Amino acid sequence: MWQVIQNYMTFLINKKSIISFIGFAFLVILIGSCSKNEEAQPTPGITSLSIAEGQVGTSVTITGTNFGTVASDVKIFFNTTETIATSVTPTQIVTTVPVGATTGAVKVKVKALEVTGSSFTVLAPITIEAPVPTVSFIAIAGIETETGCTDGTGTDVRFTSPYFGYAVQPAVGPLELYIADLICGARKVTISGFGASSVTATTLQSNTDPRVYEYADVLYFGSYSLITYRGLGNGQGNVLRVPTDGSLATNFSSSTLSSPGGLATDASNNVYVAELRSIKRFAPSGLLQATYGNGETGSIDGAAATAQFRFVSDVQVNAAGDLIAADLYSIRKIATGTGIVSTVAGNGATQGNVDGTLTTARFGGINSIGLLPNGNMIVADGGNNKIKLVDMQAGTVVTLLTFASSQPLGIIVVNNNTFYFTRTDSNAIYKATLN
Repeated sequence: MWQVIQNYMTFLINKKSIISFIGFAFLVILIGSCSKNEEAQPTPGITSLSIAEGQVGTSVTITGTNFGTVASDVKIFFNTTETIATSVTPTQIVTTVPVGATTGAVKVKVKALEVTGSSFTVLAPITIEAPVPTVSFIAIAGIETETGCTDGTGTDVRFTSPYFGYAVQPAVGPLELYIADLICGARKVTISGFGASSVTATTLQSNTDPRVYEYADVLYFGSYSLITYRGLGNGQGNVLRVPTDGSLATNFSSSTLSSPGGLATDASNNVYVAELRSIKRFAPSGLLQATYGNGETGSIDGAAATAQFRFVSDVQVNAAGDLIAADLYSIRKIATGTGIVSTVAGNGATQGNVDGTLTTARFGGINSIGLLPNGNMIVADGGNNKIKLVDMQAGTVVTLLTFASSQPLGIIVVNNNTFYFTRTDSNAIYKATLN
């Protein structure tokens, strides 16, 4: 019996040895296989770079050997900053200079093997600043230091408080400016050439009680004009419809408006009125169609019903049909169709006097805006006594004119190079030329 047990144990020991031997042999084969695989990967090499310097984002082709064909197996470093391969062949890698890269050697790592190539110089981005246009201006109508409401020609013309206005350039004939004079009423100024002798002023609608009301803006529609007026005491007012034939003027709308200011119209002759903390849209008939802004003080972008304005003094319509509004410390846009309100330039919560990008620029208090045909804007930044250019192509705000002690008020654009403006402490209308 004991002999049987001893023989069985010997069998188990021998069997364990056999299993151990088989396991050891398999391990040797596996290690040998791995060694062969490692030895089978050829060492990559870099022979040249397509360029030796460039900015972030520049495409670079690395020429060499043994890069493989699988992009995920390849890592590229510009100095210590990693980037990825956009394409890989056994002899070429195409990549780009990554964000954050600094000057140093270019390295390529294929699987576990890394090789170092020549140095690459990372260049700073080239910034090209557009030159700030120079502006010349001259008083073309009225006398700066003399008040009055006198119509006529040349130096006989007088204004008292010229404010906002509107320009019409007929296909044939002289330029026509329609000016709201806070005290005198609505005036038409015809400019047929150069110099005071080419200027003729006539009254469209007199302000019959300047101690009670003031006239803020005017639009001309051929057979009639629209004029915003507001009370000096409570700010309440309306839009006056004045027929060109001299018949009785009437209120354009049944809506009472709170401190109405700038007027604008679109291709369908809808009328937009800047009204303190909102903008109202009226049909040509005077029917109220929409209100943009919830009437509360703020600078909240978003849907028309929830957006907030701080103090809307002026409104214009751009070529796309969007509304552009002067909202105290910022310029706002109301998208056509959706009515979504957004901020174009400035910060509605922050007053300042900073030229810069659209987001870093600051305004001191915008009185009015004018839209150039090229999409740029002329801004009367009254709070800083400046006229500024908002360059939408460059994404910048720059100062064009600075006044010592008076605020620019109304901006009337004629074309990309010419605009007219009014200002406080002056009873004249000025022509400005962008050079």
